[in-house]
Amino acid sequence: MDRVELIERYKAALAELPLEPTQMIVGAGGACVMHGVREETSDIDVDVPADLFTKLLETGVFNTHYFGTTLVLEYNDFIDMHAITEDRATVLIDGVCCHSLEETLASKLRLNRAKDQRDIAALKTKVSTEQERQAAAEARVLYSEGRA
Repeated sequence: MDRVELIERYKAALAELPLEPTQMIVGAGGACVMHGVREETSDIDVDVPADLFTKLLETGVFNTHYFGTTLVLEYNDFIDMHAITEDRATVLIDGVCCHSLEETLASKLRLNRAKDQRDIAALKTKVSTEQERQAAAEARVLYSEGRA
């Protein structure tokens, strides 16, 4: 699915549950699509609060599978949910809450699968470019304030 379809499916799931965007955080390939480092993804992996994950699991309505040792709830044909217990850096892009560039890169590096290598390279480039852009913007502010 491309970015437009990802956004539509994400927002539809938010409305169905109903949840706030910060309660359903897109990671993995979906975050890569939202950050513009990849054109498409086959599914949407989302992190949801552990208590919500447990409530959905207890309904018995959803299929589950394991990714390594992690239990994954199959919300529908396109969205897989993972319980999250700690805060991670997020950004809101076009109404979709997703992991930050740095968090997405860290996640891909932890997995470090062969299929992640293209994403890792693109994320490293984008993170570096964003850091350079931010440093230049900060330098312009200092210069305009006469502190540079």
